Amino acid sequence: AVIVEPDQVSVSKLTISKISACTFDPFAENYECRPKVTVKNGKTVLTESTDGTTGDYKVTYQNNKKPGTASVIIEGLGEQFKGSKKVTFKINAVALSKASITLEKTKFTYNRQPHKITETVVFKDKTGRSVTLTAGRHYTVSRTEVTNAGKYTIQFKAVEGSGFTGTVKKTVTV
Repeated sequence: AVIVEPDQVSVSKLTISKISACTFDPFAENYECRPKVTVKNGKTVLTESTDGTTGDYKVTYQNNKKPGTASVIIEGLGEQFKGSKKVTFKINAVALSKASITLEKTKFTYNRQPHKITETVVFKDKTGRSVTLTAGRHYTVSRTEVTNAGKYTIQFKAVEGSGFTGTVKKTVTV
């Protein structure tokens, strides 16, 4: 328990701004989501420490390097603010539909032979850099070849833990 003197304010009584979700960047080196936090005592906006000792409070982050639920911990500094408060926020995986999925061929001639489905999956990150995704690592494919005449739905599904989420469907015809 934190002992709060009469002229001190417990951090648990401060107002913490709503923390916006981040979108994970699966290709950023040393990715960390560090959303801005605004802390108020009544209507007064408090000062975040830049060195861990000066200012009204300091901020530390937990579990903020991959998709899921992360936390920010606000810790009071100085004589006026005591204690700490943990607030959670989300880090969202990237929708696989944001990647460009191109099939080498979508129409095949029926000839009783299997036709291999070849895809290229490219994701453009927020810096504009294009990165080719890898089957098995970033996504799975429901079907890699077709033989009989008909229309087939090919399903591309994000691999859990890849930083991507969701499913994309493409159609091929024999």
